[in-house]
Amino acid sequence: MDVDKFKYNGWVEITIRPEKDVQQVTLHSNGLNITNADISFYRFGLFRQKWGKALDIGEDKNLTTITVYLQRPLIPGYNFTLRLDFEGEIRKELYGLYRSSYKIGNETR
Repeated sequence: MDVDKFKYNGWVEITIRPEKDVQQVTLHSNGLNITNADISFYRFGLFRQKWGKALDIGEDKNLTTITVYLQRPLIPGYNFTLRLDFEGEIRKELYGLYRSSYKIGNETR
């Protein structure tokens, strides 16, 4: 996080257990820029194995969602892990990470 420039970055891992073949995943992402997406699964429940990278990441600004288009479909019966690397801005608007201030005596921080 770079507080002076009002920027942050990070990553998240999301577990997906599909009930049918899945070729894309849509998620809310208001104000985030996704810089990388890949998918893996645990073979035999023990060994993490790469399943593939995202072919493309589409954004719908009206719905504030992203759609991750996968290299190959996720198949039923496995737990997959979608890892998303992201960056964003600490905003003035009241969503996501946003700027705020408070007073101590006459001083605003």
